[in-house]
Amino acid sequence: YFLDKTGLKHPLRDEIIKSGLVNYNEIIKYITGPIPSSKNIWYQKHMAHHILEGANMNWIKNMKNCLLIRHPSDVILSYSKKNEINSIQQLGYLQQIKIYEMLNKEMKTSPIIIDAQDLLQEPRKMLIEICKKSRIKFDEKMLSWPSGARKTDGIWGKHWYKQVEVSTGFKPYNKTDRIIPLKYQSL
Repeated sequence: YFLDKTGLKHPLRDEIIKSGLVNYNEIIKYITGPIPSSKNIWYQKHMAHHILEGANMNWIKNMKNCLLIRHPSDVILSYSKKNEINSIQQLGYLQQIKIYEMLNKEMKTSPIIIDAQDLLQEPRKMLIEICKKSRIKFDEKMLSWPSGARKTDGIWGKHWYKQVEVSTGFKPYNKTDRIIPLKYQSL
């Protein structure tokens, strides 16, 4: 939907559009519908920057929301390795603020906020806390996984998830110098 509506030149653009739904209402119906495969929990990773201006976000209220945040310099450094950044809209911060404000105002509850640095520094402790707040039973298996691509990674995994595919667990937090290129300073 995002790539189809924006026309953004993006790695694997055509393959991604062909592999998924492009009608916003159909997408919302699917992600808010029955949980696939008779599971009890359906984890969905949504990218805040994919929410376009004026899009109805009420469906978000039907979810248990966790906002994963990273230091802006870390995001810029990571994202710019794979894609040119032309606008702050591409980073999702403004959209994440709208989501946070909507949930606080209309749901009268703050979403769980997870700082990626905290998660990498203390994955077990953070996952226990996330599970507690989400009313999910913590399992030690959450701390490791088999290497390789997963069907759930989607077609974009080929471009974005190389490091995840070779991993088998959380890697230690790697602090960067957080010095971003001059052309991105205004972001």
